[in-house]
Amino acid sequence: MPFSPLSPACLQRPLFALFESVAACDPSALALTDGTDRISFGALRGRALALARQIDAAVPAGAAVAMLLPQSPDAVVGVLACLAASRIALLLNADHPAERNAAILRDSGVAAVIVSDAGSAIALPDGVPRIVPRRDSNRATADDWLRPPTTPDEPAVVLYTSGSTGRPKGIVQSQRATICRALQNLSAQHLNPSDRVVVFSAVCSIAGLISSLAVLLSGAALYQVPVLSIGKALSMVRNERITVLMGLPALLGLLLTSGVPRQALASVRMIRTTGDALLRGDIDAWRKVLPPACHVNITYGLTEVAIAQWFVPRRFASQVASLPAGFPMADQEFAIVGESGEPVADGEPGELVVRSPHVACGEWQDGRCVPGRMQPDPADPARRIFHTGDVVRLLPDGMLRFVARSDRQVRIRGQRVEPAEIEEVLRRSPGVADAAVVARTEDEETTLLAFVVGAGEDLQSALEQRLRQHLPSFMQPAAILVVAALPRLPGGKVDQRALLALATTLPL
Repeated sequence: MPFSPLSPACLQRPLFALFESVAACDPSALALTDGTDRISFGALRGRALALARQIDAAVPAGAAVAMLLPQSPDAVVGVLACLAASRIALLLNADHPAERNAAILRDSGVAAVIVSDAGSAIALPDGVPRIVPRRDSNRATADDWLRPPTTPDEPAVVLYTSGSTGRPKGIVQSQRATICRALQNLSAQHLNPSDRVVVFSAVCSIAGLISSLAVLLSGAALYQVPVLSIGKALSMVRNERITVLMGLPALLGLLLTSGVPRQALASVRMIRTTGDALLRGDIDAWRKVLPPACHVNITYGLTEVAIAQWFVPRRFASQVASLPAGFPMADQEFAIVGESGEPVADGEPGELVVRSPHVACGEWQDGRCVPGRMQPDPADPARRIFHTGDVVRLLPDGMLRFVARSDRQVRIRGQRVEPAEIEEVLRRSPGVADAAVVARTEDEETTLLAFVVGAGEDLQSALEQRLRQHLPSFMQPAAILVVAALPRLPGGKVDQRALLALATTLPL
């Protein structure tokens, strides 16, 4: 089916109105499935509107509602419903520890929480009701319900990342920025109603949210797969003749190097990677099983802003293990600056700074959106300036290459991790006097090491259990080492190089 791009005028329309326009084209077409529940566009619209009416009755105008749903069709319904009701959606990961989600809810100021089961065990703040989606509400019974208008730059969605203060950080996306990123995704892949797309990322992540919306706005069919369910993904690819795969390179690699027969992938025309750098060795291995005409698209971005993308030519040669991040997005300006803020010479490393109307609105603090690191542009209030913290290099061909972080932040399995959040959990643990977490990179793989000063019987085992209770799996250190004291620099900061050197002398 030929690709039909959406007009830039779509950026001025409410996102749910865009979805309704697509759904009206063919209401009976498959919109969404997890392999069991198959939902048409008409039924998806009906479920979203029914839930929107529940939200509208329970949540005051302008307030926020949290979504605490597993990776399922309900999660997509929940996002669409919040958009339809013009309520800010805080997207939480139901697979993360209950203590972490409860702490976010206490600080977020939400007026309600959408859960899949009224008997959900998670503790909610006093007076905050649960909303359970009614899965039998497939018909669009709310045609006469007038939704309040939403301006494009109002906060629409909040996504949580690891925070440098020791607590999770909520990043606020506007409708305009969310639509822009979805259209970038849709246009790059020429998504169309004949596509059948597997998205590995959860809807509560920026990659999963944008990918899912891009698929739906194109009229294509969205196939949801739980993380690490490689067998289920392989069955979908083979039986449903999937045309596009989106996800982290590590997850895509598990699928493409699982011994899958090449004929099972014959329908795949596009691979889109998100979150992590793609290694040259990975793509060489993938090419051996992918169809010769299959395109590989690399994306580079943060929760706050999309930054770059490109298509890897089949005979692309690279002298380093990781491939370039891509060409900067056309709808934004960027600069690469040194420590004092001056532009660096071409080819020299520096921090990437982005200026765009599609940078995130700000950060969610105490129930409201504040600028945070997304500062308004003095020359144009419609734009924001974001210092990414990523150290990059501009290559002669105009592509960006990621070099490192300018702060302590690292990426583990495509997820942003601030060591300070892990350290905070460790320091609040019985028997611990001090703690430090450092990242170690070997053979392009980054792992976390935790060092604690403390005493107590089975301290390491107790700390491992506490971290599992409070932090998601990607934030778990590979090892916890008990030391007599943390080495420090003359100024008092922890000497991370000394800790890494110490790790080589201690049993892991």
